[in-house]
Amino acid sequence: LFSAEGVFIRKILDGDSEIIIKFNNENFKPAYCLAVAVDFHEPKEFFFLVTSKDDLARLRKKMIAVQSALDLLRLRIENIRLNESLRKQNEYLKEKVGKKTKEQEESLLLNNVLLETSPEAIILHDNGKIVYANKASIKLLETTEEEILKKNVLFLVPEEEREKIKQRMKSIVEKGEVAPFRESKILTFKGKPLYVEVEGHPITSNGKVIVCLFIRDVTEKKKNFKRLSESEEKFHRLFNDALTGIIILNKKGNLVDANKKFLKLTGYEKEKILNLHITNFFAKEELKVKPPHYSDLKIGEMLTMERELLKSDGGKIPVEISAKKTHPNEVQVFFRDLTEIKKAEETLRRNEEKYRKLIALSPVGIVILREGKIVFANQALATTFGYDSVDEIIDKPVLDFVDDSFYQVAKERLEELFTGGKKVTGLEGKFVKKDGSIIDVLVLGQSITLEGQPAVQGYIYDITEKKKSEELMILARKKAEAADKLKTEFVAQVSHEMRTPLNIIINYLALLEEELDEEFKEQHKLEIETIKNGSRRLERTVDLILNLTEMELDYYSPQIREFDIYADVLFTIYYEKKESALKKGLKIKLLKNTDNTLLKSDFTAVTKIAENLIDNAIKFTNEGKVEINVGRDEADRLYIEITDTGIGISKEFIKKMFAPFSQESEGSTRQYQGMGLGLTLVKKYCEIINAEVNVDTQKEGGTTFRVTFNPLEA
Repeated sequence: LFSAEGVFIRKILDGDSEIIIKFNNENFKPAYCLAVAVDFHEPKEFFFLVTSKDDLARLRKKMIAVQSALDLLRLRIENIRLNESLRKQNEYLKEKVGKKTKEQEESLLLNNVLLETSPEAIILHDNGKIVYANKASIKLLETTEEEILKKNVLFLVPEEEREKIKQRMKSIVEKGEVAPFRESKILTFKGKPLYVEVEGHPITSNGKVIVCLFIRDVTEKKKNFKRLSESEEKFHRLFNDALTGIIILNKKGNLVDANKKFLKLTGYEKEKILNLHITNFFAKEELKVKPPHYSDLKIGEMLTMERELLKSDGGKIPVEISAKKTHPNEVQVFFRDLTEIKKAEETLRRNEEKYRKLIALSPVGIVILREGKIVFANQALATTFGYDSVDEIIDKPVLDFVDDSFYQVAKERLEELFTGGKKVTGLEGKFVKKDGSIIDVLVLGQSITLEGQPAVQGYIYDITEKKKSEELMILARKKAEAADKLKTEFVAQVSHEMRTPLNIIINYLALLEEELDEEFKEQHKLEIETIKNGSRRLERTVDLILNLTEMELDYYSPQIREFDIYADVLFTIYYEKKESALKKGLKIKLLKNTDNTLLKSDFTAVTKIAENLIDNAIKFTNEGKVEINVGRDEADRLYIEITDTGIGISKEFIKKMFAPFSQESEGSTRQYQGMGLGLTLVKKYCEIINAEVNVDTQKEGGTTFRVTFNPLEA
């Protein structure tokens, strides 16, 4: 069978551990033989495994198991030879009973040497009692010769196995049969569990049958088998659960295995694609352009390319293919689905195109600098600098466009950005256009990385026209402020001029009332009262205007001190306003809900606030009542509350009720007199003394104003 391939046999004889032999079987079909040398004794013996070419690769993966089996075979043959030697020696001893010649002694000595030097553990026992144990067994069982000879052989067997082993020993003795190797679990004298293979032989001595046990430790082999099994299981699990599609091809390019991911990608069932050629998974037109070259790969070499993988329904999937030759007869091919990546790339391409258009059409100048030079700019920047084309400014230092007045600042900021500074925002400066004209610009910049090198991305806004507009606005504002101040001072001056004759009228009216007799006063009561009311109204108007003017010109300076708001402010106002309320038929009450009415604030401001709110309550209430209340809230802050049953305030007017010269009813037909300054002054005084003013009102349902005084230090 192997004469034509004698060279391979010679290679094994020369020391090679294995070789693959190709030959033709009786049907003249090529087959393969995996030949492994088993080094028992000279001459060498061989173990042959004949298989097909396709199974050869998988057979090699089982090589560890094969080698272990060969080791077991080698040891068993050694045991058979040893037993045969013992048998011959026993026969020889029987023939020479009673004649201890030198040859017998030498034979016995040789027999003892064989037993003691045997790599296998050998134990002799008589009905269970151990009568002999060689060195290998003593070492294996972790004991001494003296200790082991005291024990029954069943001592070595786990308790649950003892009855079964006892029956097996009985069978060896009674039937005289050899008990072939069987795997068992034993315990060493130190309690360590071992997996062993045990073979039992009956031996007749002086008419009595004793049992010889050959014990081989297979603990490590079991561990190796377990590791091999786990490794195979792990490989298959990783292979099948991989997120990448994987197939294995033989030398001809036919598929011999495929994982779950590949089957999911293509939509095939595994049974239907095994033995198919790799070309069945690609379109013919693509194969013409990119033919597969997997068979040309060298072992360990990797080939990567992009293709479209054909699905079972005729659809196509973009994939990245990586093929690697791991064995002369095996190629592993990995498929990475690029569908989402291709979509992302297309989205990125569209976005890049969109942003490129946005940059090109942006009215803001955009620039990218590297080493201080312009490497990218849009048309808006070129136009800002007075150039027709972007190419005219590319590769030029950006500082060439900076005006001398702005040069040093621009240089420092640019150096900061190139040395790790993050951003420059809102930096205003001056640049020089192509024609030499100066423009005002607003510069924003940030550090970026471009092609692995530090760079700066900047935005340059031409704000020349904006600056001109701002200057005009500032000038106009100054003029308006001057005019407003002039108006305020004029109003104040006029008010002062009005107050002097008004005081004369009021004072002379009081003198006339004292001098006129009662009959005349009674006859002209209406005229006198009209003059008095008109004078008071005019006096109040002048006071309001003067107070507002004082606020607008920032002349008012609060004086902080402690006073009793109930006794010093509210009671006085209540007493003064009581008469006018009663004349309108209104009830007016002053209530106190706290004993602590001391307040540290500005006396004048508090008085003006209370006075204006109480005046409004009386003025805008035609019937019902007005209540003035003082108390403290949950935070122990003092407050005053003025409640009336008057006309109320609409929701629309609440938003502008604190604006100067505003009243809900306006024009010459308005029902209530006044200039609309009372609530304006209330709001301004509250701001000065850190007070809060709140309103609760309903049209035709009355109004409640509450002023809460926050702590205010002098």
